[in-house]
Amino acid sequence: MDFPRFRIVLPPVIEQRKIADLLSSLDDKIALNRRMAGTLEGIARALFQNWFIDFDPVHRAAAGQDPGLVAPLAAPFPTNITQDGLPEGWTMGTISNLAAINPTTRLVNALAAPYVDMAALPTAGSRITRVAQRLPGSGARFTNGDTLIARITPCLENGKTAYVDCLPNEAVGWGSTEFIVLRPLADVPAGLLYLIARHKPFRAHLIAAMSGTSGRQRVQADAVDRWEIAIPPASVLRSFGELVDPMFARMKALGEQNDTLAALRDTLLPKLISGELRVRDAEAIAAAA
Repeated sequence: MDFPRFRIVLPPVIEQRKIADLLSSLDDKIALNRRMAGTLEGIARALFQNWFIDFDPVHRAAAGQDPGLVAPLAAPFPTNITQDGLPEGWTMGTISNLAAINPTTRLVNALAAPYVDMAALPTAGSRITRVAQRLPGSGARFTNGDTLIARITPCLENGKTAYVDCLPNEAVGWGSTEFIVLRPLADVPAGLLYLIARHKPFRAHLIAAMSGTSGRQRVQADAVDRWEIAIPPASVLRSFGELVDPMFARMKALGEQNDTLAALRDTLLPKLISGELRVRDAEAIAAAA
């Protein structure tokens, strides 16, 4: 097969190496931000396990030990476990005690709105990777602070889940009919629902509840509310929010910075290769990003 021949003008090798070093530094920063966001999510997930599953602060206090929290955060926790295995003052409940499941949200159909498709939901991490603008059709409605869970195979098994923080203020987004939407009730930290959605026993429950024909199995919304979880008083929920809300805000900031860095990298490359922009000028632009 004959391939067409193109004449490509490249900068000198020394200049190419400088370009590669500059772009590599941007890639390194993007990778570092991703690791930092992953670490923050890992800490938040560990706190969820510690507080809501293991009841560690209560067990420690009941044993006469330091609960491992600063005084304002430790204050709402009881100091003993009841005979049913729950911290005193806590109750056993379900997701509907913490969230509205697939809440009704008004969206003006005549106007384009932020749209999220299934491909935009990550299999790991919380961040939605892209948002389009489309005239609304049938599908899930959501706002910032909601959690989205894919309900159909194999997306559910693959882990497709997201924390919504990508919409303009007060905007309503819409997306696939195969999303389950969890919206926090009053006093419930928004991040808590995302942490539950990533909790392995909860996901195993959803996967076990899937039904339908082979290749089109999905979990129904009522199955979400059959998973039980310990429900603490509002004071504990507020304390948890004081810890994890800044983590989610920082994860959002890191993701937005990565969007800026990636766009800058993709913009600089052709300009540097063509000679339209010199490396020293590009370095100044990158330093300001």
